[in-house]
Amino acid sequence: MPRRDQKTTSESEESEEELNEYKYSDLEKPNSIRLLKLKPGGRKSGEVVCDLVEEDLDWHDAEKADKSKNKKTEYEALSWNWGTLPWDQKIRVSHKGEDYYQLVPPSLAAALKALRDRRNVRVLWVDAICMNQKNTNEKNRQVPMMSKIYGCASSVCVWIGEVDKDSKIALDFIKDEVLRLERFDELCEDPTSSHKWGAMLNLMKRPCFSRRWVVQEIALANEAAIYCGNDSIPWKDFSDAVQLFVEVETATHRLSEVMKMDPKFYHVPGWFEYVSALGASLLVDATGTLFRVSKRQKRQPLLSLEYLVSTLSVFQATEPRDTIYSLLAIAKDTAPVAVIHGNTASSATPAKAQLNAWAYRNMKAKPYKVDHSLPFIAICKEFILFSIRQSENKTQALDVICRPKPDDVPGKVEDDQAMPSWIPKLFGAAYAMYTHPNGELKMGRQNADPLVGLPSLSHRNYSAAENREVDLDVLRFRKREGHFSMYVLGFGGWEDIEDDPPQEFWRTLVADRGRLGRNPPTYYARACKESVTKGLTSGSLNTTELINDGRCSVVAEFFRGVQAVIWNRSLMRTKSSDLGIVHEDAKEGDLICILYGCSVPVVLRRFEKTAEEMAKEQAEDEEELARQREIAATKIQRGFRESRKRKRDPLEDMGRTTEMPVPHMNGSAPKAAAGPKTAPPLKPKPSSKPVQQKRKKDDDESKQKDKARGVYYQLTGECYVHGYMDGKAIKYQNDHDIKAEVFEMR
Repeated sequence: MPRRDQKTTSESEESEEELNEYKYSDLEKPNSIRLLKLKPGGRKSGEVVCDLVEEDLDWHDAEKADKSKNKKTEYEALSWNWGTLPWDQKIRVSHKGEDYYQLVPPSLAAALKALRDRRNVRVLWVDAICMNQKNTNEKNRQVPMMSKIYGCASSVCVWIGEVDKDSKIALDFIKDEVLRLERFDELCEDPTSSHKWGAMLNLMKRPCFSRRWVVQEIALANEAAIYCGNDSIPWKDFSDAVQLFVEVETATHRLSEVMKMDPKFYHVPGWFEYVSALGASLLVDATGTLFRVSKRQKRQPLLSLEYLVSTLSVFQATEPRDTIYSLLAIAKDTAPVAVIHGNTASSATPAKAQLNAWAYRNMKAKPYKVDHSLPFIAICKEFILFSIRQSENKTQALDVICRPKPDDVPGKVEDDQAMPSWIPKLFGAAYAMYTHPNGELKMGRQNADPLVGLPSLSHRNYSAAENREVDLDVLRFRKREGHFSMYVLGFGGWEDIEDDPPQEFWRTLVADRGRLGRNPPTYYARACKESVTKGLTSGSLNTTELINDGRCSVVAEFFRGVQAVIWNRSLMRTKSSDLGIVHEDAKEGDLICILYGCSVPVVLRRFEKTAEEMAKEQAEDEEELARQREIAATKIQRGFRESRKRKRDPLEDMGRTTEMPVPHMNGSAPKAAAGPKTAPPLKPKPSSKPVQQKRKKDDDESKQKDKARGVYYQLTGECYVHGYMDGKAIKYQNDHDIKAEVFEMR
């Protein structure tokens, strides 16, 4: 491309128009990245000018660096919020002696201006510029490299936006007052500090702290600092201040009481009520618990991918696929590998070098393919299937379909596929930001907490299916025209009818659990009685008023537990008069079912299939079966040809016999080959009666399968049925002779 013509300063705008748009060329090496060399300039104005150079990350590997003659380039990595504004800001990019322009969003242009040095070049890795966002193969390659990209950076610069009045107050407040622990108690009770706590809260509510990728970017950093305009603060100082803020408010609610006394804050109670649910609070908590650092300063991931997705639902991503991919580098059980596409999608294969590297790094991790070309539903399906297979407790493996996941996408997604009910939506998350009547953004409860526990053995879970594990032989997914089905094994039999609360009322209101999923304290019964006796007005209870204005901490604690269970849920009764709680969308006639491998009952809505739909599905199934048979036949033929080849090459067989046995993964040698097999003894011919019984059983099973094929279900949500959360449902199944069946969920 031609160089930019030399122009005078007054003609700068015209010359900028003559620049050609930067076109990415392929990286020369598999482990290479691009680095952005930011030229010196003013912090507020002036054109952003940078060079793009290629760097081999292998030079940053300690062992390989010693053997390499190349000197590694020190660089920092930028963490920033992409936002939703158009990419309409131009920066100048120099590459191999040529000048081009590149379009970036306003937030990135502002970050680069604020971060550039007045005299020296600053070297950065910036995802939006250093990665070719239009090249699927390059994105697939570099997502598995994120741990190395951020781990090799000297520091991570967390850009949270431009400076404003609140941010200046908050950062000075943290540096000068919050971190001075000798005065911290006085600070928490000082009414004159209320506006400073309010400024700190507003800083913590910035969208950058709820960005999905920022979790791994900070967690993998050797060092990190927050940049706000021209102000900055070490991440460690900010993290300590946030933890102190959350700890004192969650434990005592002292700061909310101070805010309530200040007329500037409209006497609103519970101003900091859900501060622990803010993105900044969760980010600080997450980044401090993701890894264990060994004596050699090596990070060992501690949390599974399912746990991370389940607990970080408040964090958002511009690209829906990144709700999963952004956590692969920090999960203990994932070995992300790139899927590289050739001329056809069928040629997509994982990068073997990446797979081998991850296998040596973490033997517990399993390969997880990164493929940005897949539809979002397929990526969700792969995540759910991976979570079920990796689950340490198969009696709770299906709990994953009951936990909210951030998939805030339209009802119809790629290929005109409807979002299936077994992928819970983002709006099912417990907390969200909303606008208070005074115009302030505030974190508040929008839904009840999930009834299923977190995917960890340390949390209390129900066991509605007792010891029944998810049946992996039955579990399957089928993509059809207009819908995506999931097939699971379980049984059902209860129907919702009325909502007259019986004696077990208070236990049902809190789902028979206390704080942190523990057993409920016995004083909950007294607190419930007290609140109903004194707080009942107009036939209803206002739980928020009883928490904020009830002037009784015991009652307030009880109703915090009630809110965590009943928000957007309804009371119901089963036909057998058992009280329970279901999602507010549940209707009379919905089935309460026990799915094997799910710790809580679920509500399913039954739909009949048309004859045309059934015929079409049967034809698709027969076509799929024929394809699987063809694949199996091909494998058998290939094995037969390889066997004949080995027989024609006795030297190869001789070499094989002299090899030492390869040890298994557990360190034991494989069993020796058995000798020649002898014919099994003849068995007496069974009588005709068992044959008749078997035929009858087969006929019954065939009729049951035909009946199951004619219906499908939508998952309305999880539910609580008092007395049936710990195995009583299985007794109910046995007493009433309810057969297990396969449920097709769409």
